[in-house]
Amino acid sequence: MKLVKTMKRASVLISFLVLFILLTACGKQPTVIKMGVVDTDIKIWQPTVKRLKKEGIELVITPFNSYGQPNGSLFHNEIDMNAFQTKAFLKDWNHENQGKLVAIGDTYVAPMRIYSSHIKSLKQLKRGDSIALPNDDTNKARALKLLQAAGVIKLNHAKTPKVSDIVKNRHKFRYFTVDASVVVRDMSDSTIAVVNDNFAMAEHLNPAKALYSESTNQIPNQYTNVIVVNKQHRHNQLYRKVVKAFQTHKNQKYIETISNHSDQVKW
Repeated sequence: MKLVKTMKRASVLISFLVLFILLTACGKQPTVIKMGVVDTDIKIWQPTVKRLKKEGIELVITPFNSYGQPNGSLFHNEIDMNAFQTKAFLKDWNHENQGKLVAIGDTYVAPMRIYSSHIKSLKQLKRGDSIALPNDDTNKARALKLLQAAGVIKLNHAKTPKVSDIVKNRHKFRYFTVDASVVVRDMSDSTIAVVNDNFAMAEHLNPAKALYSESTNQIPNQYTNVIVVNKQHRHNQLYRKVVKAFQTHKNQKYIETISNHSDQVKW
């Protein structure tokens, strides 16, 4: 009888011990949040990853190699958040895909620039020269407006201009469009190229050698980059912690330093 009681007590003790180990192990498991970024921005997020780790949050950075991927991945819940796009890009994507993605925080504003590996001034452009542009509607429109500001072309009054909206093309330039991530790599095949700043940095282009650039202080708010989630998660406190961890003064200085002060942090 005593042996049975002893065995029962041992069994109860073992059960409590197993439960304690399981609860302790579960308590040590970090909360995992998957963040999608274009691969050129991985470096920008590393300080935030480290900061959140101290709070028990594991921010897993999921890289994509083009602008065409992260929103679809977020929409299908393959990732929890993304940070790669401007407010204008997000608005257009939602419209075209019947999406319900929303911005929950600003990150930075990066100027778009005109580069060339063939000429040193836009005055050297001649008849029949070629111009490389991003192929998505948002960045293409922004690139065309930049070309107009630089005096290369003249557009009609379309809000989101396309190549067909060019009304003055004095040199009969030829235009070709490719994914924004590829524009800089195709510079050798075009006379000039309009390049997004993150891809220019990734390929080590010198902003000082750009033929023309957006003025950072004058870039419209619609081109501010944002942190995005599915609409039903817009009030999620964990996701808000990610925004807070990113939007620090220390991180602001870090981003400005690694971008050679070409990016303007906004929040």
